[in-house]
Amino acid sequence: MEKNKLKKLYIKQVEKYLYKKAKEKCQQENIEIDSIHNIKSIKNHIIDLNEKHTTNIDVNNWYENDKNQYRLYSSIYRYKATKEIVNKYVSLKDLDVVDFGAGNGVFLEYLNLSGTGVDINQQCVKRMKSIGINAYELSELNDSFKNKFLNAFAFEVIEHVENQLMVLNNIYSYIQKGGYCFVSIPYVKNSHIIKKVGESQATKRIENYHISELDTNDFKNLITHSKFNLVNIIHINPHKISSNIIGRLFDKLYRADKPKWSIFVLKKEEI
Repeated sequence: MEKNKLKKLYIKQVEKYLYKKAKEKCQQENIEIDSIHNIKSIKNHIIDLNEKHTTNIDVNNWYENDKNQYRLYSSIYRYKATKEIVNKYVSLKDLDVVDFGAGNGVFLEYLNLSGTGVDINQQCVKRMKSIGINAYELSELNDSFKNKFLNAFAFEVIEHVENQLMVLNNIYSYIQKGGYCFVSIPYVKNSHIIKKVGESQATKRIENYHISELDTNDFKNLITHSKFNLVNIIHINPHKISSNIIGRLFDKLYRADKPKWSIFVLKKEEI
């Protein structure tokens, strides 16, 4: 019993520390949360990812605790960092991009892109259409979409599917030669398969649970079996890292020194 109490206390301290470091990182990068034009959509999207029933949730109350504040600040930093990475390879003025697993379309909305969003959730597709994004359910994609798009996104998607290689090759078929595909996955030290959660035990919707998480090296190896060429790997750390020895010890103790996401830049080479 005492062991469980200590574990819960440690987790609370981790959440508090990571929130603090993520907030500091955003301040360091001059990111003003309230000035982001689609902040309301982003907040609702984070809730939608982490809650099973969202109808009666009060957004302001939900974001009062450290854990959810951390989710917000780290996500906002990820959007900014991802935008900067994408912008190094493709023009963000180009609307001919497809976002697989787009959810409610928040990243396309963040980029001020209409683009095209694809998701398995019908309600997400409806929401994207309501804000002017061209959107499709995954089942609607047919041969007419092959080689259609210049570039593609697949952010925080691949860990939700059983056959990651098949998904990568399917995405490959939808973009044109010379196009880029930007894939992000959670950063993990070691690859692992997550135990299936039953509907009654689930605290969020079943489709929002991960199936398998690959570490950087294993995902890199998986890409060698795909049709894509690997261009680059960038790790995203949303935490401000301490400059003194004591601070670095706390960073390590509370995992702030670890990246949270990895972005793989892939390319469909012209042959």
